[in-house]
Amino acid sequence: MQDDYFTISFISIFDIKPLFIKTQPSPIMEKNAQAQHGADSKPKLLTEFAPSSYDSWRALVERDLKGAPFDKKLIVRTAEGIDLQPMYSRKDLDGLSEIEQFSGTGSFLRSANSAGYKAESWKVAQSSTGSCPVAVNKAIIEGLEHGQTAVNIALDRSSRRGCNSGCKCTGKDGVTLSTSEDWKKLLADIQLSAVPVYLNATASAPSLAAQFYAYAQKAGVPIASLSGSLGYDPLGALAEFGDMKGGWVKAQQQLVSIAQYNTQNAPKMAAADASGLPYHEAGASATQELAFALATAVEYMRALTASGMDAKKAASQIRLVLGIDSKLFMEIAKFRAARLVWSRALKAFGAEGVAPVVHAKTGLYNKTVTDPYVNMLRTSTEAFSAVVGGCASLEVGAFDEAIRTPDTFSRRIARNTHIILGEECNLDRVVDPAGGSWYIETLTAEIAKATWQIFQETEKRGGLFKALQAGYPQEEIAKTAGWRTKRLNSRALIQVGLNMYANVSEKQLPADSCDCEAFREKRVAAVEAFKKSSAYTVTPATLQAVGSNFTASITAALAGATFGELSDTLFGEKKDEAKAVAKHRLSEAYETLRARADAHLATTGSRPKLFLANMGPIPQHKVRADFIRSFFECGGFEIVYPDGFADASSVATAACVSGAKVIVICSTDATYPELVPGIVQAIKAKNPSLRVMLAGHPGEQEAAYKAAGLDDFIFIKSDHFQTLKDNLNFSGVSQK
Repeated sequence: MQDDYFTISFISIFDIKPLFIKTQPSPIMEKNAQAQHGADSKPKLLTEFAPSSYDSWRALVERDLKGAPFDKKLIVRTAEGIDLQPMYSRKDLDGLSEIEQFSGTGSFLRSANSAGYKAESWKVAQSSTGSCPVAVNKAIIEGLEHGQTAVNIALDRSSRRGCNSGCKCTGKDGVTLSTSEDWKKLLADIQLSAVPVYLNATASAPSLAAQFYAYAQKAGVPIASLSGSLGYDPLGALAEFGDMKGGWVKAQQQLVSIAQYNTQNAPKMAAADASGLPYHEAGASATQELAFALATAVEYMRALTASGMDAKKAASQIRLVLGIDSKLFMEIAKFRAARLVWSRALKAFGAEGVAPVVHAKTGLYNKTVTDPYVNMLRTSTEAFSAVVGGCASLEVGAFDEAIRTPDTFSRRIARNTHIILGEECNLDRVVDPAGGSWYIETLTAEIAKATWQIFQETEKRGGLFKALQAGYPQEEIAKTAGWRTKRLNSRALIQVGLNMYANVSEKQLPADSCDCEAFREKRVAAVEAFKKSSAYTVTPATLQAVGSNFTASITAALAGATFGELSDTLFGEKKDEAKAVAKHRLSEAYETLRARADAHLATTGSRPKLFLANMGPIPQHKVRADFIRSFFECGGFEIVYPDGFADASSVATAACVSGAKVIVICSTDATYPELVPGIVQAIKAKNPSLRVMLAGHPGEQEAAYKAAGLDDFIFIKSDHFQTLKDNLNFSGVSQK
């Protein structure tokens, strides 16, 4: 890869209004309009007003800021290290190349094909989660009958990792597939030639793909008619699980064998997924996720082209997979930038002109267990971002997937999100609706540039495999995740229903109740029973023939070889290891606090209480009382919110009989110097064990308030999470 970075962007050349940012017609459009109608054929609107310059606008802003620094107040620094400006203009596109690129050409900035979604809409690729093949088959058919256009098979951790059925992760997060009988149950009554099939096989594609192709042959489905992706991603497995069964050398050999088979027999099937999801779910920034997905794809291209495969055919065997966050414009730009950076890499391999295929999936990282219906809103804006960004296929997660196996209702809502975007929002009728936006075009270029820099840093370390072993992606993502957590804890980053606008009275959705041990035992028994049936004709010679030759694996699968047998034979005992990226949800620590408060309610019959010492009439105390109520409800507190009190004695009496162990004084800065000392002393005199705090920053009065016995202050910059945790502990809420 070259060290220099290509500059990228374009100006809209279609006579349509781009979304989001109002833009002026391009010079080309103006010239054409003048040639057709004459320069003065129509009066120009608003010509009596002098044009305003950026400098004059900024002068007005700085005047209104009254001395506050412009950069600090109006420029936002993102997790990607990008400075978001308060306003963009046509000048921001100056110096960006590819300004007149058509869709489906060049670096595919505008879309992967010339007519965008008008030629072919994005695939509605909902996964049907569940552990049992029969139940998943039912969900798949239900989806296909109601708008779904692709079969997206979510496999359990055991299958994706390459473990035998019966290991502790069997049935977790997806369907478990062990025998040809499982495949028959999973794919019964599905016309495989009519819809793409996506397997998120991760490390286990050599085994699972062999069984899939064997099933297709037995079912009489022409292999050449199959389309989709087998989802082989050994580097993704290394990042997610911390190990790669069989090792990197063998993984490359198997990738080559599968890709060669596909090229000759199933040209519409991709062999590999270069996935950014392991990094996305660990809290990576948009540029980190895209860079490591790109680095994955480049490693796979190296392996394929080194085997002698034609570069363009090799490129067609790789699909990019990216998660989606709720940062609307950042995600739109990320998906547009993905095509740019992948196209540049392919050009270096000699595969220029191969259209990138990008699959999108709403991530779990920003989803919450508390107030889970808000997740519907998150996935809606995420799906919108991916579609406007030009994804080829999309999976919208169900709102309850962080809690339980999605039910019929939650799957329907997720599936209908696609349909509304297409049928009601008409996003499938416009080519690159974000094109020409000064903001999004600039952001696309900035993301692509920052992504390429991270990618180059990965390449300097010998490529992604060596970088993972050295811990480079893990360390960089951990820094970003830590930054996100710090912002969440201070409420600089808001998650609705979690650290802001909490619904304390909500009823938690019931989680799955599953006897996992019994399920594992049942799976093991089913495999053993199958191996004694007439469908199992495997001999030692059949398994001995299995190696890096994918055709031999299919032959073994046709004879009934189980997933475990194929995996053991293909992988052997060797494995490569690296530190797994720390997959988690951002909200987990907060949810632990809420769970503690809920458990306290279940045990004692009441929530931990907080008493608001509201002083004076409503206008005097309401603003701060409402702030404190919102602040502490996020920790599961019951807020005692009385009318205003007139004196210290009455508020002290009410506070001490309320049953609350934490008291917060709420009034105004002007009244605090007179009120606070007397209130604190009156409360402490009645019950010195109570904690008394003040709503607001004390300023110069801090020493005087503390001398009066005040315990703490709560204001906008307080550490929200730590304050909640400390006060739950003080209130006697169990830490278990």
